[in-house]
Amino acid sequence: MSMDVEERAATDAARQWWPSQSSVLADAASRYLGRRVSSRLFDLAFGRAGAGVDGLSLFGGTYSHQLPTLRFDGPASVVARLDRSNPIDQASRVFASLERVVGEPRFIGALRASVQRRPASDSEFITSLNDSLAQDVSWLFDAAASAARMNYAIANVTTEPCAPAPCTRVRVDVTHDGPAFAGVEISTEFEDGQVALAAWHGRDASHAFVFEGPAKPVRIILDPGTKNLLDDNLLDQSRLPDGRTNVAMPKWTARWVVWLQNAMLAYSAIV
Repeated sequence: MSMDVEERAATDAARQWWPSQSSVLADAASRYLGRRVSSRLFDLAFGRAGAGVDGLSLFGGTYSHQLPTLRFDGPASVVARLDRSNPIDQASRVFASLERVVGEPRFIGALRASVQRRPASDSEFITSLNDSLAQDVSWLFDAAASAARMNYAIANVTTEPCAPAPCTRVRVDVTHDGPAFAGVEISTEFEDGQVALAAWHGRDASHAFVFEGPAKPVRIILDPGTKNLLDDNLLDQSRLPDGRTNVAMPKWTARWVVWLQNAMLAYSAIV
């Protein structure tokens, strides 16, 4: 509840910089910045990200409870699907992706410059961003507005020996549907700790990445920096080639049960 109040206050403050009649992107930008401010303040107040801490007064005392956020691996850390019927949600995803593509300092500077220009339409807003960043980012907004759904996925992973030994060749086949995301990246981690990175323009329907190393691959992640938040399915972008994905299942299940128990107890106390 306190975080929601902070977000509304930050959003209202950000809107003071925009004209009363502006674009959808302008409204989305103010909301996005407000959410960024409130989440940063919340994380600083409680020492770490991904946790909500609150207190309840029960039977003359105060009970503090903390609900950690379950974190997924790699790109799956953002699981929610893009709501294409909501232009604010679309624009927020674009802003989040753009910030990760160009970097936070350049992104904040571009937004500030756009605020000073007072754009009255979405097209003026995008033109202002292009000028401020000195590069064309309209493709990202076009991808979000497209009726087709974007999806990049790891379709297949194969390994074979190569020379000179010891050597393992890894082939990762990636498929693509819908609009393109410029600059798709992939990382492959090997048993000896080495990490291989590769990039692709992302426009074709499929692409094969080939890596060679002295050790076997243990982890492959598509979009390791989670820059593409417009993808319709972020759960098909990581692989563990050794196939032993269920070894740690009892431990993970036990932690999840403990988390669920704390969440249910906290919810019952609030309700």
